[in-house]
Amino acid sequence: MRALAMGQYGHNNQPSHHILYLFAMLGESASTEKYVRQVMQRAYGPDYYAGDEDNGEMGAWFVLSALGLYSAVPSTPYYVLGSPLFKHVTLHRGVKDNQPQTFDIVALGTSQSAIHVSSVYLNGASVDRGRALVSDVDIQRSGVLQFIMEGEPDIPLALEADKSGQLTRLPVSVRSFIQRGESSPSRVREN
Repeated sequence: MRALAMGQYGHNNQPSHHILYLFAMLGESASTEKYVRQVMQRAYGPDYYAGDEDNGEMGAWFVLSALGLYSAVPSTPYYVLGSPLFKHVTLHRGVKDNQPQTFDIVALGTSQSAIHVSSVYLNGASVDRGRALVSDVDIQRSGVLQFIMEGEPDIPLALEADKSGQLTRLPVSVRSFIQRGESSPSRVREN
């Protein structure tokens, strides 16, 4: 989107909102974290947002992204993990058996410069960063989703191109996709 200086990405086009989360779904979480934070900073403010608010989708994108979650495939019970904006958020889900039901999202160290996630824990158990998913069932239970944030990604950005435009490094999940013959391996060179 020209207004955001983000090339061809058009955040005001709601059907493209999932695009930034495709990186994480392909095993390249650092790019999702980087670009989602850029959009949250550039496209949203106290007095504006980029685009029109059709049925609340622009606001919903921001709220979910600020929580570090996004429903990239709406018909499934999974959220792709992103880069939480807030240090601590409590989701109040009502009362069950006279006990308040809450789900806490904690982002230790998050800041404008610490946008990358080094590790994630759900109720103290490590979440596989390669999957980059958390289930809605987990959120419906009371618990804590904890992100450990840092300034630099824990792995270098995996998608890079050389001067000719050919990809030179790919995440493992993309490499296995290509090796299965889904794409032409001759177009990809690995370092």
